[in-house]
Amino acid sequence: MESIWAPGRLRSRWIFVVLIVALAVYAAASFAIATVNTMERTGGTDLYTYWRINHFTRVGEDPYKAYLDRAEVELPVRYVDGPVATTRPIAETDEEQKLPGNSPPMLFLLLPLSYLSWPVAKVVWMIMSVALVLVTPWLALRLLPIKLSPVIWVMMSFGYYGLPGTRAAIVTGQTALIVIALVFLTFHLVLGKRNLLAGLALGIALSKVSVAMPLFIYLLYKRNWVALAVGVGVQTAGFIAMAFVRGGSPVQVFVDFASIAGAHARLTGIHLTGLFHPGTPVSIVVGVIFSLAVLLPLWRYAAKVEDKGPKSELRDFMVFAVLGLWGLLGVYHRAYDIGMALPAIVLLLYGVSSRCAWNAWGLTQRQSIVLFLTGVFFISLPVRFVEDAIGVWWESFAVGSITVVLLVLLAASLSQVRQLGRTGPRAPLRR
Repeated sequence: MESIWAPGRLRSRWIFVVLIVALAVYAAASFAIATVNTMERTGGTDLYTYWRINHFTRVGEDPYKAYLDRAEVELPVRYVDGPVATTRPIAETDEEQKLPGNSPPMLFLLLPLSYLSWPVAKVVWMIMSVALVLVTPWLALRLLPIKLSPVIWVMMSFGYYGLPGTRAAIVTGQTALIVIALVFLTFHLVLGKRNLLAGLALGIALSKVSVAMPLFIYLLYKRNWVALAVGVGVQTAGFIAMAFVRGGSPVQVFVDFASIAGAHARLTGIHLTGLFHPGTPVSIVVGVIFSLAVLLPLWRYAAKVEDKGPKSELRDFMVFAVLGLWGLLGVYHRAYDIGMALPAIVLLLYGVSSRCAWNAWGLTQRQSIVLFLTGVFFISLPVRFVEDAIGVWWESFAVGSITVVLLVLLAASLSQVRQLGRTGPRAPLRR
């Protein structure tokens, strides 16, 4: 494959330099804002949910039942870093506790943080979140079985670092960051035939099932029964362990968890079904129609590619990319889950580095760059400050813009799968 830096490939190669510098500044500003906002009273609100209810896990009580019963944490609470909480609330925040929609394995993973005072726990998790953000786009890029220019890697990474959704995930302390990283890690382990380890990673990722669902369906498509069985086993063990803590039945733990997690179906977000009164029959019908409109063509296009040979690896990555977008648009998601769109963005940047790959749409290299930057722009629209200035309708417009960008990415990804069945990869495979 000819490099994008080869003579004659781009007459104005400085455009890439300007673009990368701009994206780097964009990313640096985003990290700085995320750090400042996390340290405010309103920072870490999603993490606070699990930090607080895990105080009940510490003393042998069911955290889900405690949330449903609106139970108060028993005082005093001693933390390993020194402070002792003797009054309520045990931490000062400006937000009410949110829905703890992650299953027991994630609660056990976060349990050590509940032994730290809230300011320390928040900083520790912020550092871990930044580390996860830094590594996630590189994990996604490594999944594509095609060699891409380092310039593309840098563009992709800086673009992801600067997104408001990425920043929101850091500021709120979202578990989506670790789940998305685990999803990509699972895919990588499956490619390396390490199915037991893949199953362990999958099992933890399934704690946030709305994010990990596309991976689960992909493994069903690949008939990887070992990884699936181990993953389900990890989740089952988590519920059994929580029942042991509670002193009751795993079924009751699951019922309590399901009643909390199910409430997310009534929330709005970047998902397509969220535009049609979430949780109502209309949104369910829209979701079913949308799923059929995506999954049936995907199955048809993928079936035309041979199961063996170089094209099959690229086909599998494309299938995974489409499923990731389908998951984002089909069920409840907020902008902080945008990392699941990374495989599809990788395909778009593949179009930047391999012009022929986009011959199904006839896009040139520069047109692909414009499409990438347009997408970055529309999923980067600010909400809070602009909404205060021009009205509450702006938030709906900004969120809807993300939905539209995801739909465009979905159409492009489906087109790639279709085109692969007709031609083949236009760049050398890495593996």
